[in-house]
Amino acid sequence: MRQNYRIDQTPMLSAVVKPLPSLFRLPPLSSSSLSLYFRVSPSPQSPRLLFSRRSYSRHAFLGDHHLSCSMPNKPLRVAVLLSGGVDSSVALRLLHAAGHSFTPFYLKIWFQEGFENFWNQCPWEDDLKYAKHVCEQVDVPLEVVHLTDEYWERVVSYIIEEYRCGRTPNPDVLCNTRIKFGAFMDAISGMEYDYIASGHYAKVVHPPADQTDSSSVLELSQDMVKDQTYFLSHLSQTQLKRLLFPLGCVKKEEVRKLATEFDLPNKDRKDSQGICFLGKIKFSDFVGRHIGEMEGIILEAETGDFLGNHRGFWFYTIGQRQGLRLPGGPWYVVEKDTKNNVVFVSRNYYSMDKRRRVFRVGSLRWLSGKPSGNVNQLRCKVRHGPGFYSCSFEMEGDVAVVHLDEDAQGLAAGQFAAFYEGTTCIGSGVILESWDDQYMAIPAALVFVPVGVLFLVSGLIVNLIQLVFFIIVRPFSKSLYRRINKNVVELLWLQLIWLIDWWACIKVNIYADAETLQLLGKEHALVLSNHRSDIDWLIGWVMAQRAGCLGSSLAIMKKEAKYLPIIGWSMWFSDYIFLERSWDKDEKTLTAGFKRFEDFPMTFWLALFVEGTRFTQEKLEAAQEYASIRSLPSPRNVLIPRTKGFVSAVSHIRSFVPAVYDCTLTVRNNQPKPTLLRMFSGQSSELNLQLRRHKMSDLPETDDGIAQWCQDLFITKDAQLETYFTKDVFSDLDVHQINRPIKPLIVVIVWVCLLMYGGFKLLQWLSMVASWEIICLFVVILVIATITMQVLIQSSESHRSTPAKRPLQEQLISA
Repeated sequence: MRQNYRIDQTPMLSAVVKPLPSLFRLPPLSSSSLSLYFRVSPSPQSPRLLFSRRSYSRHAFLGDHHLSCSMPNKPLRVAVLLSGGVDSSVALRLLHAAGHSFTPFYLKIWFQEGFENFWNQCPWEDDLKYAKHVCEQVDVPLEVVHLTDEYWERVVSYIIEEYRCGRTPNPDVLCNTRIKFGAFMDAISGMEYDYIASGHYAKVVHPPADQTDSSSVLELSQDMVKDQTYFLSHLSQTQLKRLLFPLGCVKKEEVRKLATEFDLPNKDRKDSQGICFLGKIKFSDFVGRHIGEMEGIILEAETGDFLGNHRGFWFYTIGQRQGLRLPGGPWYVVEKDTKNNVVFVSRNYYSMDKRRRVFRVGSLRWLSGKPSGNVNQLRCKVRHGPGFYSCSFEMEGDVAVVHLDEDAQGLAAGQFAAFYEGTTCIGSGVILESWDDQYMAIPAALVFVPVGVLFLVSGLIVNLIQLVFFIIVRPFSKSLYRRINKNVVELLWLQLIWLIDWWACIKVNIYADAETLQLLGKEHALVLSNHRSDIDWLIGWVMAQRAGCLGSSLAIMKKEAKYLPIIGWSMWFSDYIFLERSWDKDEKTLTAGFKRFEDFPMTFWLALFVEGTRFTQEKLEAAQEYASIRSLPSPRNVLIPRTKGFVSAVSHIRSFVPAVYDCTLTVRNNQPKPTLLRMFSGQSSELNLQLRRHKMSDLPETDDGIAQWCQDLFITKDAQLETYFTKDVFSDLDVHQINRPIKPLIVVIVWVCLLMYGGFKLLQWLSMVASWEIICLFVVILVIATITMQVLIQSSESHRSTPAKRPLQEQLISA
């Protein structure tokens, strides 16, 4: 093994690194037996690395914000990590524009030359060539640091062993902590550099010079899509104090523009993808080379059926879909038996039993020594990307048990979970394992079946009554039918209100002005809400019930909803509008539906979710990518609204609907996210609902104006939610707490009494029938009731809504 580092000052006309005879040896590093070599020019002074400080002029295209993360107010001596990519090259030029002295370093972490015969390529040569040309533009020599052996020992060997054990490590996190800001930082610790800079998208806020005991803080970058704080989350405070990230205040699209303005030689070069040390090598080839192959079997998770063979469980990770080569898919890896070399796959990756929201995290490292705030009000990332999960955790020794407020897919042991307080990254740890909220199963089951029977029988009765009046009354008087249907359908819908108010005891805080509260239930309204949780439609029903218009509440929904047993049928009888999500067809459906409401005999609320689908992290990431492509404001807590349906609604109903109710709904901080399953288990929660009334006459007259009004409204919602999540300030309106009404409880009690009486009479009649027939009848009823409730629960789950498409393309604005 080579026992030292070596820095070569690259000849300006050659990309090939060669040993140089004129070397000066630093004292041994305290952290290892390795030493650093570098070349210096002859000098009568004591040997030290010469900084390259060049004259500069402020470019006209540079604004103050471009340099705000480069500490331009005082001259610094900076070691710049230069990879040959666009990001690090722009970072170097920003430091140059800020007037700092700096030395560029290229870290050579590729394998020793003996591996080149196997790979048949030298992936670092192009990187080094570009890096050298970037340095030529500012007349600064490039230093090449050889860290191949160190990278192999501290990163690659660890990765191989983790895969051998069936875990999925993150090499980028390890590279930052152990190599770039580990081995390299230790090596230059005696060279009088103030900071080490790189092209990462992150911000470091350093304390004033006179507050040496204060901690530096790692903040999210300006670009949420490219933000790399996840990869930096496992650094120590000692490392963080010495870092500088010039791109933390600049978005990716600006970086590309700056590269063009600087006329960088790599301005058109694509961003690197994949594991950093692999270059163009396939991951499977690398794993096969260093771990080998061992044939195993692939089984279907649900049935245990044999599906095929594989080359070794280490080639697969949880959530993987590509490369399985199985017919009848898509198939997903959902579990690995590392002892027996068995890979379990499923076509139902998003089913209830494969969702995870609780997992354990070890190897915790906090950037400031420990969490500085309430561990019940955090956000976390379980993978790189703009998406966050609200979370809380409690410590069990050195391990944190993390509870997500939203189900997550593909949690893989070995990956990192990074934790955030608002926009500040406070640390991270390694995911050990995950499991379901099994404690919910028993209480949920105790109420699931009896409520299912109640809902099934009473729902069928209500549907039958609706059908009778639909056939007999509606052809002669729509007005009379609607009045009758309002009272009939409430006998069913009030059962769900009871579930929220009396069984789960979910609390709703209403933020609204007094005038708006007084008008609720006294006027037609178009209700516009964000679509964030599994039960936001039920919260809408709660508000409609309080306003006295539950039975006359309407909504625009996807076509599949009307086929839901009981609940979907009741909506169809109640004049809900169902869309196919094809504008050519839906435009006519909407027009006809809006026309039906002109003579509606009672006050109605028409709910429209203009985001088009429920909010999930995957859909948020897709929306953020789309916004980046279209130069739109990047959403953080809402999806981009699809405005065509809203424009059509306003255009057709503004003559008889006087108001738009702008609703912003979110779960209160430090509260679990409510779902139907949690409600059945009796778990309470607390929600915040802001309600603002906009006069329909105040909306723009043109279609483009209406669409822009809607987009601006959701930008405001996004900012409001971000303020709430980061500062715990939800609204400037007065808060009102609504009491539980007695009516839903009375309705449920009456239904229970009627069904118990009917069941008793049925048993009397069945006493004359053979016992096995009685048993069969009850089994059939229980099975049907259970299936009905299961369908209802699954239809409400966010992860079962329309999946995100990447890129999102025109579907965000075409529906």
